[in-house]
Amino acid sequence: MVSGFRTLDSESKRKQTYIEYVSLSSIFPAAQQNLGETSPWTVLSVPWADQKTQQRLADLERMVSALCEQLEERPTTYNAQLFDLGDSKYSLAYPLLVVVENYPEEVIARVSEFNLYATGLSDAIALANLKAEIVSTYDRLQELGADNLGAMAFQWLATMKRIIVHHD
Repeated sequence: MVSGFRTLDSESKRKQTYIEYVSLSSIFPAAQQNLGETSPWTVLSVPWADQKTQQRLADLERMVSALCEQLEERPTTYNAQLFDLGDSKYSLAYPLLVVVENYPEEVIARVSEFNLYATGLSDAIALANLKAEIVSTYDRLQELGADNLGAMAFQWLATMKRIIVHHD
């Protein structure tokens, strides 16, 4: 817990009060366990506050708590590269850039060049599933033929042909 002083009347500096507040580090689970049910932004004591101020503080506390919950739900996102497709029939002419999003319940791996994604319980599973999805999509687009594809699918196939090397 961190304590600090807040000046209420900066001109006269006569009215200062001691406000205890919980530091930002408490939003991390290890620190939060020590605080129990206390919100990371709970104002623990404000002796000078009237009812209106207390209500505003309570409203602000609810808003900050809601924002903290939203932040916890946001994924951790990073870029990775695929150097192979996990299939001996194919190799990559150069690495593919993959965006990986880690959510609490699942991981999503995306290749925006092909508008493809795959999910899994871990990064490794999501990437392995994405590799299989790329191979499957490439095979299916090849099977359909360029003449039978729409504009976007035709572009995906053209890009895949430049990146994916087929070994017979």
